[in-house]
Amino acid sequence: MTVLPALGLWLAEQVAGLAGERARRLVHLLMVSGLLAVLALEVGKNLTSVRGAGLIAIGVIGGLAGGLLYANWDGLKLWLRYLAPAPLVFALVFLLVSPVSKLVLPQPGGTVDANSPGVRINPEHPVVMLLLDEFPLTSLLDSKGQVDARLYPNFAKLAGQSTWYRNATAVSGLTQWAVPALLSGRYPSKAEVEASPTAAQYPDNLFTLLGKSYDVEQFQVVTQLCPAEVCKATRDSAPSGAGLKTTLRDSARVFKRIVWPRDVDENPTGAWLTADPEAEAKPAVKPGDSPILKEIEQGNEPRQYYDFVQSIQGTDKPTFYFLHILLPHQPWHYLPDGRKYTDRGDGRNANGWTSEPWPPQLSRQRHLMQVGETDRLIGQVMRRLHEQGMYDKTLFVVTADHGMSFKPNEFGRRVATEGNVDQVLWVPLFIKAPGQAEGQVSERNWEHVDLVPTVADMLGIKVPSEMDGVSQAGAEEPRTRSEKWFFSKPGERQVFPGPPNQAKALAGVTDRMTEPDNGYKGWFQFGPHGDLVGQRTSQVGVEAASAGSAKVEKLAEYGKVDLKSGLVPAQVSGQVSLAAGVASRPAVAVALNGVVAGVSETFREERDAQGSQPKGPPDKFSAVALDTLFKAGANKLELFVIDDSGGKVRLRPLTVS
Repeated sequence: MTVLPALGLWLAEQVAGLAGERARRLVHLLMVSGLLAVLALEVGKNLTSVRGAGLIAIGVIGGLAGGLLYANWDGLKLWLRYLAPAPLVFALVFLLVSPVSKLVLPQPGGTVDANSPGVRINPEHPVVMLLLDEFPLTSLLDSKGQVDARLYPNFAKLAGQSTWYRNATAVSGLTQWAVPALLSGRYPSKAEVEASPTAAQYPDNLFTLLGKSYDVEQFQVVTQLCPAEVCKATRDSAPSGAGLKTTLRDSARVFKRIVWPRDVDENPTGAWLTADPEAEAKPAVKPGDSPILKEIEQGNEPRQYYDFVQSIQGTDKPTFYFLHILLPHQPWHYLPDGRKYTDRGDGRNANGWTSEPWPPQLSRQRHLMQVGETDRLIGQVMRRLHEQGMYDKTLFVVTADHGMSFKPNEFGRRVATEGNVDQVLWVPLFIKAPGQAEGQVSERNWEHVDLVPTVADMLGIKVPSEMDGVSQAGAEEPRTRSEKWFFSKPGERQVFPGPPNQAKALAGVTDRMTEPDNGYKGWFQFGPHGDLVGQRTSQVGVEAASAGSAKVEKLAEYGKVDLKSGLVPAQVSGQVSLAAGVASRPAVAVALNGVVAGVSETFREERDAQGSQPKGPPDKFSAVALDTLFKAGANKLELFVIDDSGGKVRLRPLTVS
């Protein structure tokens, strides 16, 4: 990054110079002006609230002004000439002084010797840890505070065979701070604001504790907390990867974040999920199928998950199996039956939600569906453990690094506030001890810094490093306070009341946002007149009078559906133009092949100049369609305005284009 871009620009100048010195000087001036324009845009983005076209104008004006100044003032040329060594200085500062130095220079700490005085590591039981991402506990529960077995049978089965810590909370809302805290037993400190989530920065963690005594099979994203000497066998298959291709991709992503004229979601974890589901789509696993018998059949699940399940082998030496997977993390593009669908957007405002209520509601429905896919994967891991004869003797941990808020008009979806703490802090946590067969429920005040001391206690290990967490494996409650500690930013502790917010988290949403008793179509019976889903349009009643027109995103995709690909265009989105006399903000019904497949409210999507609040008419719609209604090849897509005036529901057609 220090040498190659400059070398490339220099070579371009030399090529231009073949046409003459004047051409070379012109190209040089254009390059200088362009680089100054990027610099002006970055400065404008940091110093002003201007975004969009206004920010682009600042960059263009700055570049033109700088270029003219450069062309006419020798002093600026001389100043830039003297700055020639600056990139090398910047590189040295970056490598040796910045937080990146912890990746380059030797760091204290390391793997723990099982024979160290007082440590007592005697490998006996396999350890399997599945770390999910962006998963609020309330998404798993019905209104009675129980795991909804109708939607999530595998989570319910796990709850019946393990200890469910119903009062478990995350300690940070961003993965690069939440996961190191969970695996080191330490609250995020101020020194970690710019820390890299690696073993160099966090040398005392669960991997270094078990690394010399257990074989380790680990698959991480975002973080790399397992030292190379411990995880040599699996580091090359880690989904985060390494090498020039990954470096260039990540550098391009950072560059885009810097120069993009609008704010970009600052959560780095979102980028690790495949944004384009077509890239990985494979034949879906049908509902009820058991893909793990003697061989694992790979469906639509992410590659790192497939590799993780394959790595679980019944061996003589106990192994520590660890998977951090970005599910049910957004972008949401999994349906409960394992199919994928193309993401048409979720109405986010950067890292939060606008004041419009429908986008976060629909996103929550899509999130619940992705939890359904997560439940299917949990079932595969459990079946794999049984198949290998390991389930009974394994210490099995399933949890999530943090939750997420779906409340409208909140900027930080993972930043804890008084209004969203129940969704951001409380997460699922199930721990099945070796030999445990019956489920238990614990109301202890668990915080995720307790994971390492608890696991160590259950394995009979004394942890030699200092930790903020306490073991929850004993007979007595180890934490006397009922408040919850959380760090939206490292070193800045927030304190929230525990019991009232836990009660909100346990209120559940599954039977308030879906219809679990109605089988698979119950996932889609959501929103205004959700009961229409599954009914034929002729049965509901279609009026002759048109309600206007609608433009559908990627309409051509509905004419060539390939069911064998595992990918369907289930999210139907677009814009309506209503006829005179139609009520504002009507509900829109989506029909596939003559059957109502989904419903949507209409909402505003265009942002104001600052990108914070929506503006314009409420003419956008987006719904998730019941995917079992798709047929191979051409599908008839129809849109209707739902008219319930006079106490009777009728469908008024929209002309689709």
